[in-house]
Amino acid sequence: MWPRELNADDSTSEALAEAVAHELRTAHAAFVRHFPSEVAAFATFLSHFGTPLPYYGARVGEGTHPLNAAVHRVRYDADAARRGELHGLDGELPLHSAQSQRDPRPRYFAMLMVSPGALTSHAGNNGESLIASWRSAAMLVDSNSDGAWTNCARLLGEPAPLGGSVMRPMVYPLEDAVDQYDIGVRMKYGLVQAWQSANLARDQIGALQTLLGAANDNAIRVERQMLRGDLLILDNNRFAHGRRAFCGEASGSTRELWSVTLA
Repeated sequence: MWPRELNADDSTSEALAEAVAHELRTAHAAFVRHFPSEVAAFATFLSHFGTPLPYYGARVGEGTHPLNAAVHRVRYDADAARRGELHGLDGELPLHSAQSQRDPRPRYFAMLMVSPGALTSHAGNNGESLIASWRSAAMLVDSNSDGAWTNCARLLGEPAPLGGSVMRPMVYPLEDAVDQYDIGVRMKYGLVQAWQSANLARDQIGALQTLLGAANDNAIRVERQMLRGDLLILDNNRFAHGRRAFCGEASGSTRELWSVTLA
């Protein structure tokens, strides 16, 4: 179930917050058009749904907004790209969860398009968003082979390395799950390669590849780039997010998206 489209111009902040809360309860995602690209308004509105968390992957002043450390500025940066920093690249960002190592899991992930940049490339190369439902992915795994999801969930429910000494189960149960497929997932960048380097059991790596493959196959590929003022809030347990590639060096390209993770 995908959320209905809301319009920030059509209601007060309080009414919009109620409408977003309804979508989050029923669809576990909310989409708003024409939201103001103002840090204070963004942070204040998101406080209705949780506590904004500082971005743990950035050092002070790197990637965070000077007016609010919880607002992460996702934009192309040539120096960051040369260093291989994921959020500074203009290449595709694979499906992942926000702040995957945190426990308890941050409940929501929000992103606001501030500037879409130059949308001059052909489809699939303008930074279009990728959104994947883990429940849909799990159902797809089972549809390919009866009972496959039970085994996959068992393997991915065992603690495994997520970076450094952090050990967490990648798949975990949700208190309000509607069925066996409705699970929470923490998906870190490059997790398959990390598990291969850690010499995890082949069947665990295979289960991860199966789930991630199903998520990619079943991902919602937004037909066009998000436009200025488009706000998307996702249940961080139930959805993964990513992005298609775009040209960071294109003339007039000033693509910038603000993201916030909510506890």
